[in-house]
Amino acid sequence: MKVMDIERTKSGIPTMWEKGGAYTNIGSAQIIGDHNGYPKVAVHVRTRGNLCCDEHAVIPVCSGDVVITADRHRDRIAISVYRIVNIGNSQAVVEPCTDHICYQAIQAAIAKATDYHCRRPHYIKNSYHKEVIEHPEDEEVEEPYYEDC
Repeated sequence: MKVMDIERTKSGIPTMWEKGGAYTNIGSAQIIGDHNGYPKVAVHVRTRGNLCCDEHAVIPVCSGDVVITADRHRDRIAISVYRIVNIGNSQAVVEPCTDHICYQAIQAAIAKATDYHCRRPHYIKNSYHKEVIEHPEDEEVEEPYYEDC
């Protein structure tokens, strides 16, 4: 069993950050998914301030959700998958997960850990993506933050 820090919103919802990015030789990432590893809706996405390899999206969590971490050193990447077992006031108890989860979650963790000076979330599902896609083509719009599983 391992313990990870969580934060709570003003209304008391437990949340974790999608965070990470890469520098020249090293990188790390933390991705949050539902019980099957699919993306979750973020309650807040940071767009200002110091974003480089920092916290990018606040995602509500509950027991059963998975946390995927990736640590990169040069060309070697270590992936860890944890399942949230219990949520306390400021910490979540997690255990290693051996279940099958969505492969895109693992790919997103690897992509985030290798994204040089990452400044955006890689694996969230938000409702405003549909609005962004429906904008006229003459406006510049950013690519969606995730790939469908």
